[in-house]
Amino acid sequence: MAALVLGIVSIVAFVVVIPPILAIVFGLVAASQIKRSNGAQLGLGMARAGWILGILTVGAAVAVYTVVILEDQGQVAIEELDVGDCIKDLPSGERIVDVEVVRCTSPHEGEVYLLGTLNADGDRTYPGDAPLTAEVERACIDGFEPYVGRSYDQSVFELFYTYPVRLNWKGSRGAFQCMVTIPSGTSSDSARNSGR
Repeated sequence: MAALVLGIVSIVAFVVVIPPILAIVFGLVAASQIKRSNGAQLGLGMARAGWILGILTVGAAVAVYTVVILEDQGQVAIEELDVGDCIKDLPSGERIVDVEVVRCTSPHEGEVYLLGTLNADGDRTYPGDAPLTAEVERACIDGFEPYVGRSYDQSVFELFYTYPVRLNWKGSRGAFQCMVTIPSGTSSDSARNSGR
């Protein structure tokens, strides 16, 4: 009976901390005891219903939380971006620490399509601002078509990239990030293999 009541409370109130766990535990323990009693104890149906409702509540909670997490990942450090991440607003300023990552079906200004390092071993001297930006831009243009499915000069997309400044050249290993952006403002779908 306790398992059934807790299971119903979990589903109706969508409580996902203690009640569904107790419903599962009470239901499984009661079902086991009832089976061993050889008919002396009743309530197997209630016990089963309780632990099943508890499992359903936990499963539904996991699904909802997963969707919420995927919907908006929130602030992510620039060095922790992955290829395919969509950025709500393109970063600005000389020192970029983090960006807001959202689902690519949400309005966004940029999409990461290439990550690289220019000082992987940490022993390269900083090449200077102009040579560094030229090197990053060249790498971004080379990586554009394999991701988008159309060459940069024929695409509707523009490039946006971030690169290390002199102060964090060694610490960041010369990490850079290439992003696709659309000149009109925002996009609500992925640029990957779009052929645009």
